[in-house]
Amino acid sequence: MSNLINTFEPVNSNNSDWFYIGLSLALILWGLLAWVLKNKRAGLDHKQRMLLSLLVFIAAITSSGMAFFSGWAMLKTGTVKIYADTLEIGSRQYPFDQIKRISREDDRQHSIVNPSVVKSSTELLFIELQNGKLLVLSSQDYQTSPLFNSLKTAFENYGHD
Repeated sequence: MSNLINTFEPVNSNNSDWFYIGLSLALILWGLLAWVLKNKRAGLDHKQRMLLSLLVFIAAITSSGMAFFSGWAMLKTGTVKIYADTLEIGSRQYPFDQIKRISREDDRQHSIVNPSVVKSSTELLFIELQNGKLLVLSSQDYQTSPLFNSLKTAFENYGHD
């Protein structure tokens, strides 16, 4: 790799917030489940205790899944580094020789009631590799406009159109 041109950190900490919320809920709910199943003198009969343990189990599984998938998304969303001849996303490196095309697009979510009204818009940065793989960077995670401009400039300076 040659000289570092630019570095872009993820701008959104939503995944880390949901990870810690899910992890906290999961620990509390798994502890509550163990307490409900062990404590037979809680004033509940067998059917009520089993129904309560089922509901707590479903909530614990859901919060564990929320923590797991939020943590996974945090690991996948890494720092983007642009070098003179390489793009690095997290720990993965993509030489410019392997990149076929770079483009960006707005994904607009329209209202169901009035389709002419845009409810939300997300800018997506597409990086198509020679082997057909598509890398997508979202404006929810990165500042896509400066990232696109810097990457496009480095890509063109390297010798691609």
